Amino acid sequence: MLVINAGIMLPENLLDAASLPVAEDHVTVNLLGTIRMTYAFLPLLVGKADAVVMKVSSALAFVPLPATPTYSATKAAVHSFSHSLRGHLAGSGVRAIEVAPPGVRTTLFDQQDSAMPLEEFLDETLALLPADPDGKELVV
Repeated sequence: MLVINAGIMLPENLLDAASLPVAEDHVTVNLLGTIRMTYAFLPLLVGKADAVVMKVSSALAFVPLPATPTYSATKAAVHSFSHSLRGHLAGSGVRAIEVAPPGVRTTLFDQQDSAMPLEEFLDETLALLPADPDGKELVV
């Protein structure tokens, strides 16, 4: 099993050119990190029994947060990449699962008043996995 949970989430201001390096870092870590890990490890999984590639995207892939526009865009790209990966994996025996968490209380971002406690997120995610063994997307 390969779990790819690449992610940095920093605020950025699209009206401030000084935020461009922040946007570039998001793309490098969140999107290219996911793609690079897939290319590096997928050949090791093909042909293995019960092999799984699990990518963590975000609910922000579907409803972006204005304070983190490039983070949201990279997670939308990870969602799209996961769909394409499933097409490439058809018949290979490797499953591709995407987990799309809500806001979860972690150290990722400061504004977390309404975020789901980490323990609740983990409990719900671990309950969903066996409940839908053929699931492709787990939206928590």
